[in-house]
Amino acid sequence: MGDDQKDGVRVEHIDGQWAVQIIEDGVTTQQLFDNEEFARSFAAGQIIRLNLNRSGQSQSGHEVDGPRNHS
Repeated sequence: MGDDQKDGVRVEHIDGQWAVQIIEDGVTTQQLFDNEEFARSFAAGQIIRLNLNRSGQSQSGHEVDGPRNHS
C-alpha cells in the first residue's frame, strides 16, 4: 500500500498465518488468524466498517493479497 493512503485493508499469508492489516487514519494495526477464511471474513467486515468499496477504487482503497511466505 502506498504511504499516501489513510484507510485500507490488506490480507497476507505470512509464516503460516493470515495477517489482516487495517490502516485507519494512517495508523496500521494487525490481526493474525490461523484460518484464511476467518481472516478474509474479518477483512471484509473491516472494509465495510471503513466504508471502502470492494474494487479498491474508493476514497482510499484496499488490497487483498494471496499467499506470501516470508522466510
